[in-house]
Amino acid sequence: LPLCAKLNHYLYINLPEAEYEFQLIFSQLLLEFSKCLRMESGDVSTSLLNKITYFIHEHLTESLSLGDIAEYFNISKSYLTKLFRQHLHTSVTVYINRIKMDYAAQLLRTSLMNVSEISVFLGYHDPAYFSRVFKKCFGQSPSKYKG
Repeated sequence: LPLCAKLNHYLYINLPEAEYEFQLIFSQLLLEFSKCLRMESGDVSTSLLNKITYFIHEHLTESLSLGDIAEYFNISKSYLTKLFRQHLHTSVTVYINRIKMDYAAQLLRTSLMNVSEISVFLGYHDPAYFSRVFKKCFGQSPSKYKG
């Protein structure tokens, strides 16, 4: 219910940043629905994965590592890696970077923040690394993408 209220709130805000927030909350809502369905079917690993992906979305602006996430959920790094490989067919790092890069692209298009500010905002301590990851995702540097 709180996610629905947030979703409704961002639906009527006419700002570019609101579109990303709407998409993020909608994704969280879908994850919650999925979690409820999985809990009914008793699939514990999928339920845990939903909690982990929700956690990642909630901490998007922080520097997240495989170890940090595993420790938070009191599971081993190898089990966390296995969950992502089995259910999402990707690694934890690739998943986190993709979500952060999508957000970075949104910020580059809609905000007044420069590349370095966006890099720090998204938890990347090295703007050069941020730029390499961005270029790998979008085929061009963040500054060129910003135009």
